[in-house]
Amino acid sequence: MSVCRNRIANEKAHRTKLVPCLPAAVLVACVVLMLGAAGCTISNGPSVGETHTISKSVPLGQQKSVVVDIKMGAGKLRVGGGTSDLMNADFTYNVDDWKPEVRYDANGDQGHLVIQQPSGSRNYRGGKRYDWDVRLNSKVPMEINVNMGAGKANLILAGLN
Repeated sequence: MSVCRNRIANEKAHRTKLVPCLPAAVLVACVVLMLGAAGCTISNGPSVGETHTISKSVPLGQQKSVVVDIKMGAGKLRVGGGTSDLMNADFTYNVDDWKPEVRYDANGDQGHLVIQQPSGSRNYRGGKRYDWDVRLNSKVPMEINVNMGAGKANLILAGLN
């Protein structure tokens, strides 16, 4: 019988310890609900707009070799040969801030081509389109570096030097 009395006493003590915690739990729940009502939401990133297709080219210079850096956070990438210029590319996108950046610097016999997605444009969810079709010169020796996040890459490098 004393075992039962001890058990009942322990249960009563346990319940009295929980009661002071209840107002704190209600307070936390209220704060979470107020933050939600204030507009804290998870976003799909920038909004989708009109689809743009732009073409860019870099003329072939006197450089004997070129380093090509391609940096795409998300999307569809195709790289291959087939141009008499150093580079010809078509870029299709439907978020205005995602216009690709193309830079070419020549230093003596060495060239450096950078094709990159603008910083801060990594969220690819929600019907966004980001397609690059990059054609490179087949005769100039190149070191090609591709840094890509989520997406699909089709790299046809067999005909390149």
